[in-house]
Amino acid sequence: MSNVAYWPKNSKGPVKFVCHNFVYASDGEEGGLQMTTEENAKKLIEQGFMSPDSELLYEFEAGSWVEAMQEHNKRQGYGPYVPMDEPDDA
Repeated sequence: MSNVAYWPKNSKGPVKFVCHNFVYASDGEEGGLQMTTEENAKKLIEQGFMSPDSELLYEFEAGSWVEAMQEHNKRQGYGPYVPMDEPDDA
């Protein structure tokens, strides 16, 4: 599974993001990294998609989608984040 995240529409201020070592609720198999908003991670667990046993690797707040992806890339040791398109929150 690739990194998945989104910027909530109508956001007023920083948004809390979380990154988990994703575990599928259906079979307990690991699925890679899952970086998303804290709110969306809770929904994935409630909907039975992500196991509540998925290990939280880190959490942070970001004021924009680009800022969130820059922080995620830094923590993962990736190169700098370069948006492919102009983000909605720019």
